[in-house]
Amino acid sequence: MNTFVEDDIKTLVKLGLNGSQAKIYLTLVSLNASNAKILAQTAGIDRGETYRQLENLQKRGLVAKNIGAPTEYMPMNLIEAIATLIEQRSKKDAELQPKIAALLKKGPTGEETAQKDSQFSFLPSREFGGSYILKLFRSVIRKELIWYTPISRIPLNIASPVASEIWSRPYKWRVIAELDEPTKKIATFVKNYQVKNPNFDIRFVNPNLRLTFVIWDGGEGMNFFTEKEKGPPIGAPILTTTNPQLINLVKDYFELRWSNAMKEFPKEEN
Repeated sequence: MNTFVEDDIKTLVKLGLNGSQAKIYLTLVSLNASNAKILAQTAGIDRGETYRQLENLQKRGLVAKNIGAPTEYMPMNLIEAIATLIEQRSKKDAELQPKIAALLKKGPTGEETAQKDSQFSFLPSREFGGSYILKLFRSVIRKELIWYTPISRIPLNIASPVASEIWSRPYKWRVIAELDEPTKKIATFVKNYQVKNPNFDIRFVNPNLRLTFVIWDGGEGMNFFTEKEKGPPIGAPILTTTNPQLINLVKDYFELRWSNAMKEFPKEEN
C-alpha cells in the first residue's frame, strides 16, 4: 500500500527529480519490487512514460533492473536514495561555481562588496539549506568547528554515507551540548565517538538557549539554525553571516560556557 503523500513527491522534486520520477520511485518503494505494468497502474502513470522514467532513474542509480520473466524493478533504500540525490545536487552546485565566480566579477567590488559580505543571509529552503551544509563541511571548514546545540539534535546515525562523511572530517571539533533530553543512547554514542575521533571534544551544559549555531575557523563564518525541532539540523532553515562583530560576540559566549561546562556526560541518579 502506498503510504506516501503529495508533500513527499514535492520533496523529491526539490532534490532534483521531476514529478513523474518522484511518483514512480516512491510507488516502487511502497511495492518493494514490481514490473512496469503493475507499477504504472499503481502510480497512475502512462506505461510508456513509466518505462522512460524508470530508465532515467536507473541512470541516476535510484532503481535497479532485475531481468527475468517478467522484468522487475527494485528501488534503492530511501535513506541512501536521498543521500544520493543530495550528492548529485551538490555536484551540480560545484559545477556552477566557475560560472557564478565569473558572474560575480561583473558585480560590485571593493568596499561595497566587503560590506555586503558581512551582512546576513537567510536560507529558507530545506533542500538548499541541506546542500549548503554539506558544502560547508566538505570544502569550506579547514581547521576548527565550534558547535553549540541541544543534545537531542546530535545525529546518532553515522552509518549513512552523508553522516559518515561529515563525522569523519579531519578538522578539530569542539561541541557544547545542552542536556535537553540526555539518554543512555546518546551517552554511548558520545563515549564511543570520542574514542574513535581524537579531534572531537564535547562538553555538557544545562538547557538555556535551546538553539543551534556553528562557527568555523576562528570566526570566518557563523550559522544559526532557526528551528527548534528535534533531530539533525542539516535540513533546517539557516541564518548565516560573516559579520565579525556578531561572530566575536557569540564566540565569546561559547568560550565562557565552554570554560564552565561539564567535561563528562552526567551519570543517571539512582
